[in-house]
Amino acid sequence: MPKKIPNTIIRNGVYQFKKRVPEALRATLVFGGKQFVQRSLETASYEVAVRRVNEALKEYDGKIRLAELELIGGGPRSEAEEAKRYRPKLIDQTATLPPEVIVYRAHRLWRALVGNDAKYRRAASRDPDGLAGEWLEEWDENRLGGDNIPLYLALEKRDYRAVMDDVRAAMQAEGIMDPDSHPQFEDFCEKFLEATVDAYEVITRFHQKGRLEPPPVREWLQEAPEKHPVRETMKLRDLLDRYSETTDFSADWSKKLRLAVDSFIELHGDLPVQKIDATHVRAWVESLLKQEVYHGHRADRDDTEPKRRLSPNTVRNGYLAALGRLFAHGVFIGEIEHNPAERIKVPQPKSKGSRPRRPFTRTELNALFMLPVFTGCKSETRINQPGSVLLDDHRYWAPLIALFTGARASEIAQLTMDRVKEASAHPYFRIDLDPDDADSSLKTAAAYRLVPIHPHLLTLGFGEYVRRIKASGSPRLFPQWKRAANKRYSDSRSQRNFNEKICKAVAEHEPAPSFHSFRHFMKGEMMRQGVPTQVQNFILGHEQSGMDKTYLHQPGIEELTPHMKALRFEGVHLDHLLPESRRARKS
Repeated sequence: MPKKIPNTIIRNGVYQFKKRVPEALRATLVFGGKQFVQRSLETASYEVAVRRVNEALKEYDGKIRLAELELIGGGPRSEAEEAKRYRPKLIDQTATLPPEVIVYRAHRLWRALVGNDAKYRRAASRDPDGLAGEWLEEWDENRLGGDNIPLYLALEKRDYRAVMDDVRAAMQAEGIMDPDSHPQFEDFCEKFLEATVDAYEVITRFHQKGRLEPPPVREWLQEAPEKHPVRETMKLRDLLDRYSETTDFSADWSKKLRLAVDSFIELHGDLPVQKIDATHVRAWVESLLKQEVYHGHRADRDDTEPKRRLSPNTVRNGYLAALGRLFAHGVFIGEIEHNPAERIKVPQPKSKGSRPRRPFTRTELNALFMLPVFTGCKSETRINQPGSVLLDDHRYWAPLIALFTGARASEIAQLTMDRVKEASAHPYFRIDLDPDDADSSLKTAAAYRLVPIHPHLLTLGFGEYVRRIKASGSPRLFPQWKRAANKRYSDSRSQRNFNEKICKAVAEHEPAPSFHSFRHFMKGEMMRQGVPTQVQNFILGHEQSGMDKTYLHQPGIEELTPHMKALRFEGVHLDHLLPESRRARKS
């Protein structure tokens, strides 16, 4: 089964691009009432599809911009008036743009060509055999000449087709919906052609001398304006409004964006985005680290309650990540040149002497699996008290899956029935995103993987459980596992009970273990039993190190299964959880 890629679906083994159209833009002529933009990527290859889906996303964003402009020009008055606050005005097809606008756009193209060349040369110098080196080799051949040089020849012959795509994108950014019929289309093409030739000349002339970002040769490019010569200034909140209108994201991410922008404006005011630099962002981050907050979020807190400061992790992964994404959108639509949050670092929290998370000991595991959750509890709601009720849901099976796979809690919670292949010749879990769940997520790109199902998990009756769930018609492996209010499975009520009560009940010493300790235990078992580090990384979803990251690819499940079968988990006693033992207790 092909691996899932965000913004795609798979039909008959072939990848298809699919992305929802914002509701406000569906009625435009650009989208014609469609709820989704969908087209085949015409490939079953994961690597090829990744490249093509990025191209499809750029095309989608271009359509979004055209639909916005159409809405401004012909939508209902209320929508148009609201949109004018943050969108560029539509230019009359016969109107003449000032020459300095054409020069500004051509100079942006020049900088992109020279800047990308410098970026890849730096990357290739660090890793000559990596992707940057391969890209650079192809780029040099195309730029300097060779047997296959259509772009180079086009520039030499003054063929406008070499730059037409860039010209159309630039003119549409200026509000011109039909660039090809505009009277200044050829003027744009001529300047863009000159800028491209100039970029090639300076790269060829200077890169061998170690100067990666030289100045232009042509005088008009040297004197080109750095900022848009006529566009009205966009404020930070305006940028947020535009981003929100043209991008689909979850309510949780929307809240993060609003909080980040509100706190930034509270400190600096609603500045024009072109005037915001790294100094502003750094000062904002420093103020957040000093900000005091309550321990909880209850509405009945009073001023006498003790407070704490925002943690560096919250500032980094919440506030700064959100503002950085917003600035990245500003760069994409041409409102700002650089992302001022891109290189800002948040200091790591100082250690208070607490020990890091640790694996379970075998004694703790044996005590854990003798608790009422696994041997019989009082009732479905009183699971920590002994009784005759045998649980048969995520509270029982998720810890066992974690023990035998090392998978994260959120990965186990998101498993759907089509991703559990317990009856296969080589049984496995497919850790992937759920296309029907907009809030599904994985920690890293390496988390997309195949994980063999350990034979002992099947011996404990997991296959029977899967068949029961399939018979019920549920699309999810654990339909009763609900998300917490923050949309995270790992913070759900059952997980809090596991970490705060069950784990503490069996802890031999501090710090107490947690659900994540299964992952640490699995890593240790594989290390002790000689599983190669690269295989460990594939099973646990860790990034490979060094050149392994470039040259190693996800192995087939038949290659991983022998390594999983070799794990014995000696000293962990689970015979009392065998199906016949559970049936005997139930009777």
